[in-house]
Amino acid sequence: MEVHARESTPRSKINKKEQNELQIVEEVAIDENWWPPEERKVMLEAMKTQIPVTGRFTRVGYLTHLRRTKWEDVLSSVNKKTQGNSRTTKQCQDQFHRILNKVGTIKSLNQILDEALSLASDPGALRREVLQARHRFVRDYMSKHKGEEDCTMMSANRVWLSLPAEEKDKWEEEYKNELQLKGLLDVKTKSKKLEGPENCKFPFELYRERRAAKGEELSSSFAKSKYASLALKKKLPFIVESIRQQKIYEVEASKYLEKNPTWKKIKAHGPTVKEVRDYLE
Repeated sequence: MEVHARESTPRSKINKKEQNELQIVEEVAIDENWWPPEERKVMLEAMKTQIPVTGRFTRVGYLTHLRRTKWEDVLSSVNKKTQGNSRTTKQCQDQFHRILNKVGTIKSLNQILDEALSLASDPGALRREVLQARHRFVRDYMSKHKGEEDCTMMSANRVWLSLPAEEKDKWEEEYKNELQLKGLLDVKTKSKKLEGPENCKFPFELYRERRAAKGEELSSSFAKSKYASLALKKKLPFIVESIRQQKIYEVEASKYLEKNPTWKKIKAHGPTVKEVRDYLE
């Protein structure tokens, strides 16, 4: 869904602030698959009301009750309670499965809906759905170099690190523009800046980043379980990159410790002993 700027007012008669706002609206389009929080809540609550009382305490997998969902009733609630909408059952089903990717499936449908409703009420979680500057660049890089031998997430990340500040600022601006259009610019997410050099990432975190670059934001626990289910051949690129980052961290941490003797070094992240053995074999 694209939002277009007004065409009736000549740009020469608009002040600088208004010109910047119009430029933001013209250049950034909200993802068609992105639903506002209120709309998500209506859909999830309509699904939840269909679960029988006995089903709310069952350990039966979510698919049993999901198959019984009356999507026409869900659609009716969505279109009645959210003004100006004319969704389809297909859009409702697609939206649910997008949400499902964030909360995982090893639980009952009732548990899934409770967790999804909690996320829909958390502005910080909604903000995390918007791709950050680096992830936007990686997605763009992978798209432009698709089919090339060196078209990997690791290569894209290395290119990102070597970009001049001006280029990174462009991607950061695009990220902020989308946050503004979605009303999430002033929302703060919980983060803690640690002292010292940036730690290396676990292989599953690199896997999670790759999925994020493709527009799939996974929770940390869900990404970890998905990564664990991969075949060794598919895990190896992430293990190799994690080992590379681990070596860099050790060097940078030693240098930082020399200049800051009181600093308490944080143990390096990286692959497990088993993953290293698999790599060496």
